[in-house]
Amino acid sequence: MSCLKSPLCAGRPASARGFSLVEIMVAVVVICVGLLGIAKMQALAVSNTSTARMRALAAFEAASLASIMHSNRNYWASAQAVANSPTTVTIPAGTTALAGVTFAPSGFAPQSLTACMTGAVSASPVCGLNLADGAQVLAGMDVTRWANTMLGMLPNLTTTITCQGAVQPPSCIIQMQWTETTGAISTSETSGPITTEGGVFDYYTLYVAP
Repeated sequence: MSCLKSPLCAGRPASARGFSLVEIMVAVVVICVGLLGIAKMQALAVSNTSTARMRALAAFEAASLASIMHSNRNYWASAQAVANSPTTVTIPAGTTALAGVTFAPSGFAPQSLTACMTGAVSASPVCGLNLADGAQVLAGMDVTRWANTMLGMLPNLTTTITCQGAVQPPSCIIQMQWTETTGAISTSETSGPITTEGGVFDYYTLYVAP
């Protein structure tokens, strides 16, 4: 007697059917394709996070340089600062010491990190409050110390300080330019430096009134 005619088989389907190997393989392929897409999106998210970190860092460090300029208004609001404009600090990628940093122009000479510092008690500061006594030396030390803190932070960093004396009150513009790299989310895209419409690297500009 067949199972179909047996009361023991009552309520059971005539046949039981499971997943075939082909169906399982198709499901695995679909899942893998989805996971690859998620992995690429994750890589792009990490790249964008790194870009955002560098831009935030540039904003903080530009504000720090602006504070330095406010503390030495006798130089940065003077005709001497205008004459030395643009003052440029260039830190190539991979530079780990001040020896690899370029300062320009020659009239704005970088100083040692302690040029205006001393442990001796004196009524007169080492770098005075006017140009003759060393306000420019103080500015050189400040920018040199700032450049020392920027080593290894932003790749191929070029910082330009341009002071304008024709328009009152005196003002300066800080522009920080560096190399950013974006990730690729598909084979049709390539990883490379982010450039603006003018073809230069990404930059941050801050207006300062010393």
